[in-house]
Amino acid sequence: MPKRIQRKRTKGWKLSENAVYVGRPTKYSNPFEVERIEKAGAVWWEVKGPGIKSKHGSRRSAHAYAVTLYRLHAVDKINASELAGLDICCWCAITHNGEYNMCHADVLISLANDIPLEDVIRENLRAIAGETLR
Repeated sequence: MPKRIQRKRTKGWKLSENAVYVGRPTKYSNPFEVERIEKAGAVWWEVKGPGIKSKHGSRRSAHAYAVTLYRLHAVDKINASELAGLDICCWCAITHNGEYNMCHADVLISLANDIPLEDVIRENLRAIAGETLR
């Protein structure tokens, strides 16, 4: 099963030949951005994108909302089948504060390979667990 790869700036890091980068400014990038907003001592997260502006109480909920919007966007506007069988690379961390950090790359793997999103996430979690056990 194709997997999600986190892009790195580490010296010597290279994207494998069986992987494609889907961050900005590629046609597969997520147009919905999560931005931190601080007002009156409170921290809010705002999701911005084409025709959308929505505030959320936590980064996690805002990020999940942005990924959900991307899923709806991708189904209509992107031919994800071009990515079938390829690993998908993005800047998003695979985990955040010890929890899985869902990303639009997961959505692309799901759509391109006709795999339920839950299975993509489960396989990525297994891969992370395998890496930490070595």
